[in-house]
Amino acid sequence: MVDNQPELGNILAKMAALGASEAFAKVLSENDNTKNQVYFGPNFEVLHLLPHGDLVTDGVGDRTRYKAELNLQWLNNELRPCRAPESKLILYPQYPEVRFSGFLRGCDGAPAKHMRPRSVGYTIPRRILMLAVNHAKGEIYAYLAVDKGRLYRELEEQLPHCERRGVFHEITRMLPIRVRDSRDELLVKLLQVHRKGWIVSKRLDRDGNTLACLAPNCGGLTLEAELDIRPNSRSEPDYLGWEVKQHSVISFEGLRERLSNRGAAITLMTPEPRGGVYVEQGVERFVRRYGYADRTGRKDRLNFGGKHVFGVPCNLTGLTLLTMGFDHKKGTMRGDGSIALVREGEKEVAAEWPFSDLLTHWSRKHAKAAYVPSMVLKTPRLKYRYANIVRLGEGTDFLRFLKAVHAGVVFYDPGIKLENASGQSKVKRRSQFRILSGDLACLYGSMTTSGL
Repeated sequence: MVDNQPELGNILAKMAALGASEAFAKVLSENDNTKNQVYFGPNFEVLHLLPHGDLVTDGVGDRTRYKAELNLQWLNNELRPCRAPESKLILYPQYPEVRFSGFLRGCDGAPAKHMRPRSVGYTIPRRILMLAVNHAKGEIYAYLAVDKGRLYRELEEQLPHCERRGVFHEITRMLPIRVRDSRDELLVKLLQVHRKGWIVSKRLDRDGNTLACLAPNCGGLTLEAELDIRPNSRSEPDYLGWEVKQHSVISFEGLRERLSNRGAAITLMTPEPRGGVYVEQGVERFVRRYGYADRTGRKDRLNFGGKHVFGVPCNLTGLTLLTMGFDHKKGTMRGDGSIALVREGEKEVAAEWPFSDLLTHWSRKHAKAAYVPSMVLKTPRLKYRYANIVRLGEGTDFLRFLKAVHAGVVFYDPGIKLENASGQSKVKRRSQFRILSGDLACLYGSMTTSGL
């Protein structure tokens, strides 16, 4: 049927020349077409594989779904790229599943003939979709291998020997480049940090300049400075695709065994609410309404803090953390759902985080995460020391996060304050979702403890 397609090596060489560092392949079914869209899996795992735009909601009520734009380019048989400007992922949270849509429109180089539905006189051939990812540019390069061609046969022979990533086969090893092993590089770098011993507290500014750091969160900032991670507004992983998180321990002695205990709290993410009194009336009104006088005696200060666990009113604020629109038994969620803080007997929502915002953040930042224990020396000068044992979490999914919230394992633990409350007040805000160190494994398909 098709014998004029390029050789596999030439396609992969072109993808690598365009900057691709990862590649995947999916054997398409007959229903994978322009009418039914292309099925990308029964969960949200693909969000961790392919770079995508922000998730936006579409529809209302229980028909709400999410869409995320893709920067996708098809390669034609001459291996010239052509951007498909309307390509996108569509997430159906009520099932859940993800589909690939809009991949032909506006692109003359797209394989339109072989992505249409079955019709009279046309039988859909067997097909394999190849996708290669350039993470630096957020671009995806696509090619469709069609049955009876040499390319299809070669892929068909190779795929059984490739690792599965959801509905995809990972074919990265077939790229004609030396792909850096990000895990090994990360561990080598963390070993170098460990060998430095005590490191004076510091942080980097946006230009890479080293500054002094005296804040309570300097343990994480010091580690980021050692990894040359500069602060930015992008919601992307910290280092070579890994989110790196430091957490405090009292001692490194017997650390490997103690990490399995529940231990201290670790901050997973710090998203600001997008709804409720917090947004509609402002943070100051929120703190005055739900906050409390500082409990250490600092005058003219109101705080909003306390551990907010699912389904249990917080004794400090009277607010209860709920997952609105999440069915923990079925493991499904409504597209218009959210995590919210509410007070019994009141109709108003105090603060709210839409699932779409949290899902975007989680899928970009937590595909792979490294958790690094540290010790602190406060006098005579603030210093930190980092352990030679780290935990690496891989294979997460936003539904795992929601299940952990519903189970009370992930909790909301804010640090919001209103200073000079009776005068020219000043608000300092910090919303954070946290988890105890020993509970981290529930968020990942794989959690390994590695010695450096």
